[in-house]
Parts: sequence; structure tokens; C-alpha cells
Amino acid sequence: MGIDDEQVLAAALLHDVVEDAGVSLEELETKFGSGVAKLVGCVTELKGTGRTKRQEDIETTKRVVRESGLDPRVALIKLADRTHNMMTLEPMPEEKRIAKARETFEVYVPLAESLGVWEVKRKLEDLSVFYLYPEKMEEAKRRIDSDLRLRREFLYHWKTRLERMLVEMGVEGRVEWQVMGYWEAVKKRESMRARDFSQVQLVSFRVVLPSELDCRMASQFIRVSEDGLVDPQRADDYITEKTYNGYRAMHEGLRLKEGSTEVAFVTEEMEEFNAWGVVRGLRRGEDVSRYSLKLFFDTEGRVIKFLPEEATGVDLVVSIDPQLLHSVGSILVDDREFPLSINIPNAAVVRLVMKEGNGVDVGLFEYAMLPKTREKLEEIAKEIGATADLERGRGLLTSWMKSKGFDDLNDLVWGENERKKMRLVLMELGVRDIEELYLEMGLGNRAVEEVVRVFERSELEGVRSGLMKIRLAGRDERGIMAEVSGLISEFGGVIRLGKTEGDGQLYTFELVVAGVGSEAKLEIERRLSDDGHRYSDVTVV
Repeated sequence: MGIDDEQVLAAALLHDVVEDAGVSLEELETKFGSGVAKLVGCVTELKGTGRTKRQEDIETTKRVVRESGLDPRVALIKLADRTHNMMTLEPMPEEKRIAKARETFEVYVPLAESLGVWEVKRKLEDLSVFYLYPEKMEEAKRRIDSDLRLRREFLYHWKTRLERMLVEMGVEGRVEWQVMGYWEAVKKRESMRARDFSQVQLVSFRVVLPSELDCRMASQFIRVSEDGLVDPQRADDYITEKTYNGYRAMHEGLRLKEGSTEVAFVTEEMEEFNAWGVVRGLRRGEDVSRYSLKLFFDTEGRVIKFLPEEATGVDLVVSIDPQLLHSVGSILVDDREFPLSINIPNAAVVRLVMKEGNGVDVGLFEYAMLPKTREKLEEIAKEIGATADLERGRGLLTSWMKSKGFDDLNDLVWGENERKKMRLVLMELGVRDIEELYLEMGLGNRAVEEVVRVFERSELEGVRSGLMKIRLAGRDERGIMAEVSGLISEFGGVIRLGKTEGDGQLYTFELVVAGVGSEAKLEIERRLSDDGHRYSDVTVV
């Protein structure tokens, strides 16, 4: 890690002597000073804060960290120790390897992330997941290792090409590259729902420059010098826009035949912090006490989160999963219930309490203390607004859709021919999909009359001939679907779309039917409604 703090180095070397060699903390204090003894004491007390921790150990850990939080120097010694443990795990029995790997993944990876020590986080992550998900990770490793972007020819071509760009700019700097960790790449691909790694920026070229202004100038320069290759969708200004973890850089993306590639423009100071977080402060002899962390335990004594001291219940919930804000109403702290606005005490045992109903209380947003939480809440606020706009847009078309016998434009899409027709309609309206059309209408960017006119001119069967949409609910009994299908066929109808849900006792299903006239619709609705013992809810559009 490049730390030369004498107390930290001494404590790292001595971290096992109390437990393994019977040396007392008093002896350590006599020989090495109180600072070293305190660090070794904290590291010793924090042994086994993971899944297998006994209750008395949990209480000891709470006592150690309750007053002052987890000293980041202690955390770094633990991270270094755990990294060494993971690198020498192979000789252990499989059961112990998996347990150690799981503890590392659940406790030490989040700890490294909390301190911004990304180099250590990536290493521990990859060391852990190859024991936890061996088949998945071996396949991912095989595909990533054979990726053209990791070949020396590619890496040195773009390194020298970017160096030549700096010469043309007249700016001193250097170019390095960084390869994404295996687990990070897998999670990125899954979040993008991509079939392969071509859209995942496996390689980031790091262009280290003298000043922030140089970073901005280089970001603009590459857009001109590599015109045609720069992907504007992958550009990000993380210098102006503050990130939750303090990461800073100007990002540009390149669309290359080998795959999407990142170019990041940073200063020396930015890059050191981006990679090493709190370690940067120790390297510079700074006071790192402001990085102290609070630990939170679940009811079984497992460490579930490390968060800064100002963290509230809202911060904790969002750090676990932002979507929990829809369902969590309060929090139990050491068996006492509190609102999510509470500043949670250090070393507390916490449990989330579900609320009745669903939905996000936007009033809680003001109690988010951490930048990462606020960043996530901004995304949720946008989602809430977008959902409301989308529903507003669909509502504007309700009258016209019902006149055609359906209540959602998705009801018009079945079979390849109808899908092609819908794509032509959406292309004419200048949107990518039906949801975007609803959203544009909700925002007032598309007039109802214009949209209806385009649909009326289309060749979509459901618009030209009209449809009938049926929703049914009731007790799940054998033969219901056959009975309804027979009734529709009796009146010359054809089922175009169907969606069924059930739990073995109750069912609901929707059918979109074509080829049924207005009189037949009324008769079908009457006969379904009269059969109340089989259908508890009947809706016909």
C-alpha cells in the first residue's frame, strides 16, 4: 500500500502476537509505545467479525469500536491481513475456504470500498468470487482473458497513440492502463443486460496530467482528434459532478472494433485518491481520523455495513438496497424502534421494519447525510417523476384506446408482422418504444391528436379492425381457459395475446381478442358476468 507510518507498520507486523504468541498488550506498550499497542489491541479484538463470530466476541467488538468508531488504520491492517489470508487459502479444506471467502466478500470487500481503497477491494473481490462461484467465474475469466482489448498490441497501440496526442497538445503527461476486475466486469455486463463483454469497458487508459484544466482540454481535444471513434453516450464529467466516493476524472468512451474502451483524464492527486482512498492520507502523513467508520450488526452478529459516522437510517437502508425505501418504514436499533431519520449509534444491532403499503416517502430525502445516498435518491426521484409522467401519457390515450377495444398500446403487438408495423409507427413518431412514447406525451412533447393520427394511418390490425380485451379473476379450476376460449371461438374471435397469473388457488388472466363485433362483445361480457361462481371479477374493454 506504500504506507510508511511507523506505528501502522509496527502494528501490522505485530498484529498476531497477542493471540498467537501470548504477548500482553502491556509488554507491547513498554517496547513499542501506546500507539502501537492500541492498534494491535483493536486488531486482536476485531478477530472474526464475520459470520461465525460468537456472541461474547460481538460484545467485545462493540465495546472496542462504540466510542470512537473503527480506526481506519486498524481497518487497513485488517485488510492487508485478509488479503494475505486469501492469497494463501488453497491448502485449506474446501469448507473453510468457502467460509473464509464468503466472510471476505460480505465484510472485507465492503470495508475496503468504504475507505475508498479500490485496488484492495478489486483484489479481495476477485479472490473471493472464484471460490464462491467457480464455474461462473472461470467462464468469465476465459472470455475476458481472450478479449482483444487485453492483447499487448492493442494496449501499446493506444498508449502510444494517446501519448502522441499529448505531444500535439503540447502538454506533459503520462499514459497508463487499468484492467477491470473480473467480478466488476461480470456485474457490469449483468447490469447492462449485455450478451458479451464488448460493451463493458474492460480497459481504462489513464491519462495523468498536470492540472484540472489540462484534463478538460484533453477531453475536448480527443473528441476532435478521434472524431468518429468517440462515443458521446459514454462521456462523464466526474470533476464537476461530485461522486459519493470522491472519485474524480474526465471520462471519454471510444467505440472500437475490439470493444468499448474508456479514456480517463486525471491529475496525479486525483488518481492517487481514486485508487487508494484513505491510504493516500496516511502516505502523506495526514490525520485520517475523519475517515472513522461505524459498524452495524444484524441480529445474528454479522457485520452488515460500514458507514461514515454521520450516517442515518436512510443512509443505511439505501446502502443495502435503494428499493427497500418502498417497503421499509422504521428501524429497530438494539431492539428499540426508531424512524429512519435517526443517526444510528456505532456498533448497533439493527433490523429493518416493513411498513404497510408501498411507496417512497420523499420527506425522508432530507435526512440523507451521505453523498452516495443523495445520489441514489436523486435517481429514485427521477424514476418516480418518470413513472408519473408515463402514466399521465398513457391516460391521455385512454379514451381513444378504449374506443378500439384495448387499454394499452402493447396490446397491439403480437407476431412478427404486427411488431414490424409498430416499429414503423414509433419510428414516424421519433421514439424508441411504447414507454418512451407515453413518457413524451406525459411531458407534453407529443400532442394526442398527432399520435392518434399516426396510429389511425397505420396498418396495425388492432387499430383497423378493433379488439376486445378481457380480464378475468377467480378460483383456479380445471377447464376455465378452455371454456373461455370456446366462448370466444363461438363468436368468431381469435385470441391474439394472453397473460395468466395464479398461485394454485386464485388466478387472473388477460386476453386480447380480434375479430369480434360490437354485438358479440356485449354477449360475451354478459355470459361471463352471469357465470359468477367461476369468475369473481370480469372486465371487458
